[in-house]
Amino acid sequence: YNNQILLIILAALTLILVWTKFIRSPKKERTFKQELVAIDTARVSRIVLLPQAEKRTIELVKQENRWILKGEGRDYRAQKSYIQNLLGELMRMRAQRLVATSKDQWAEYQLTDSLATRVQVYESDRPMADVYIGRFTYKQIPQSQYGYGQQNIEGATYVRLSDEEEVYAVEGFLTMTFNQGFDHWRDHTFLKTRKNDLVKITFDYPADSSFVLEKTGAHWYVGTQKADSASVDAYLGQLRSRDLYDFAKGFQGGGIPDLVVTIEGNNMMPITLEAFRQDEKEYFLHSSLNPDAYFYSAQSGIFKDVFIPLSSLLASQNP
Repeated sequence: YNNQILLIILAALTLILVWTKFIRSPKKERTFKQELVAIDTARVSRIVLLPQAEKRTIELVKQENRWILKGEGRDYRAQKSYIQNLLGELMRMRAQRLVATSKDQWAEYQLTDSLATRVQVYESDRPMADVYIGRFTYKQIPQSQYGYGQQNIEGATYVRLSDEEEVYAVEGFLTMTFNQGFDHWRDHTFLKTRKNDLVKITFDYPADSSFVLEKTGAHWYVGTQKADSASVDAYLGQLRSRDLYDFAKGFQGGGIPDLVVTIEGNNMMPITLEAFRQDEKEYFLHSSLNPDAYFYSAQSGIFKDVFIPLSSLLASQNP
């Protein structure tokens, strides 16, 4: 090789480098961005969901410091912790890799309008984010030799932004957060107490079966009869925190409940729990902590845990 040939080769390599670095590469870099959503969660006032699981629009609206779920011609209390989790997932969303650059490939990743879950976030009427959530994939990752043969699962979800054609793979199973039906976003609260604060529980039952469980000093009594401490402790433990998920469809209350339990204590407002009998084995339950909601319970479910008979508090009582 003489110097002229070497110069020609060097010039050709330089042109290739320039084309790759400054012409071809920027095109790719412009389509791949790790941060897909950037929002100030404190400024979010409305979230609109169109989940694949339930093809109807779900609207969550922030009113003062409360979230309201709008639908079925009325407003419901929303589960605040679920909304915080939703916004947190959006903020943590980072693209692992670019998997497609054309809308012709959307169907493959379940990112068309009919296959995806759509999430829109607003500050008043100003759009802050508009994301489509598609299918997810997973693979099993073997643990080390000290893992006794167990395996971890690593997942990725495919997403796209509404104003772009590119499809990105994002870490995690995002459909489990976003692809949920209407009732998922409702407030599921039924009971929430601190056991040590409780001082009085009134059981308003049919006929002459009513009674009052009250704390005097360090002991609990039913009238003048001392209740069994272990039984009372077990019962109070069941009143600590209970969320219910089976809403009573079409039941709006009204009428006189068949059973009522009223819980009173220090540093708390009284809590009223009502049970409406539907048949011998089914009840609809209502709590003053969540006045919008009525829940279904079989006789063997939470109904049995809350609406207890007097005998269960005295069963271990010595003569």
